[in-house]
Parts: sequence; structure tokens; C-alpha cells
Amino acid sequence: MVARTLVCERVDAQLFALSYDFVGGLAETIALIWPPAGAPSEVSLPVLVQELRDTGKAELPARIAMRLDAMPASERYAYLKLATGGLRFGVSARLARLALAEYGGLPLAEVEEIWHGLE
Repeated sequence: MVARTLVCERVDAQLFALSYDFVGGLAETIALIWPPAGAPSEVSLPVLVQELRDTGKAELPARIAMRLDAMPASERYAYLKLATGGLRFGVSARLARLALAEYGGLPLAEVEEIWHGLE
């Protein structure tokens, strides 16, 4: 995915992987871990949508990165959802382990020990 590649150009790939596992949602993780914005840009939603439509596939990653660089985290999250068409909710492996532990009435540490044995 383009967004994952873009963020790994700006932050350590292992840090991103650990953050993604903890947070669970790709867009949310990228929005939170993306380096702080420079000077904010005041671009309207219709302009952003039209820009995404008009930008060629080859130029899209650079355009997305440019926009993310000029947005605070909350706007980055919404923009990534818009740019990727991803209005679905992700579940991190950690959240799945937590749910299994709760469902089974087990300590999280036991579920995690078995979980890593299955990988």
C-alpha cells in the first residue's frame, strides 16, 4: 500500500510496525506517527477530493505526502481515509489477543505466549 510505504520513508519501519500492531488501524497509526506538520495549509474538502481525482497514479504518493506534511494528526486521519477509500475499521493483533483473553477468562500473558507460538 502506498500509505505504508510513505510513512516508512519518514519513520523507522520497525517503530511503525510496533505502532500499527498496538493502534490497530493503518490510517490512524499513520496519522499519529507521521512527523509533525510544518506550516498548516487551509485547503477545503472539495479541493482535496478533486485533487485526488485529478492526480495521476504515478504522482499520487508525492501529492499525498505533501498534504500529510501540512496537516495535524486529526486531519491526516480523515484525509487518509478519504484518499485510500478505507472507511472500514481494522483490528490489531493486540486487540484480538485482548479479546480472546477476556472471552476465555485467561490472563493476557498466557494468550500472548500461545499466540507467539502460533506465528
